Amino acid sequence: MNDHLDPQLELMLDAVVFAHEAEQQPRVESPQSREFERAAALAAAAFAGAEEPPKALANRLAASGLQFCAERRRTLANADGGARPRLASTTPGFVTGADRAPRRSGTLFGFLTGLAAALLIWFFATKPPAPVDLSVARQQLLASSGVQQLEWKAGPSPLSGAVKGDVVWSEAEQTGYLTFEGLPPVGPEQRFQLWIVDGARKDSDPVDGGLFAITDAAGRTIVPIDAKLPVAKAAAFVVTVEDKAGVVVSKQKHVVAIAGL
Repeated sequence: MNDHLDPQLELMLDAVVFAHEAEQQPRVESPQSREFERAAALAAAAFAGAEEPPKALANRLAASGLQFCAERRRTLANADGGARPRLASTTPGFVTGADRAPRRSGTLFGFLTGLAAALLIWFFATKPPAPVDLSVARQQLLASSGVQQLEWKAGPSPLSGAVKGDVVWSEAEQTGYLTFEGLPPVGPEQRFQLWIVDGARKDSDPVDGGLFAITDAAGRTIVPIDAKLPVAKAAAFVVTVEDKAGVVVSKQKHVVAIAGL
């Protein structure tokens, strides 16, 4: 046991740090013990594998943690400023155990709560976003007003297979989804690339709509559109086969699907 740390405080610290172990930890009912339990709860929440909360809730949790730390520091600062009596030291330059324990416990508790709040912020900031259900997102977009839905027609390339499906595009939201069935996969060094013909850019090249791959021709594949430029008036959607790195302007050697023309 640390000679400079109050035994009761050390028991509470052991309960916080080693709470995951099976052996029974002593439970001390006091305001200080409840504060340590709150610090342990914050730390446990930071490492919990719970579902990601809404962004607004995560921000409120982080702000509450920081506010709690700030209020705790102010409380400790007021307490150390003379609010409680302190025993006088009999030897110059020597601090007694009675003088030392409250100060160290406050400092240590402030460190634990600050660490817990920082872990909460880090956890929510670095946790990857939950995967989007593309089928649900497509249906939600399709239910919106002013959305285009165009059926695919097979292109002239022999790589078209028996492609079918559709394009769902929202000009207002500049987002959309491609649905494919029967489009055969291409080789590992190739990718499909979407091109959007913008009717407001008659003298310009089609807008790059992103690269994608098909792994199962017999299944249904949904691909989100990734337009590299704003599209004022989508007149047609064209899918070509390109190098896996993509191209800036397609030579249209292999056009496998067309919608809107």
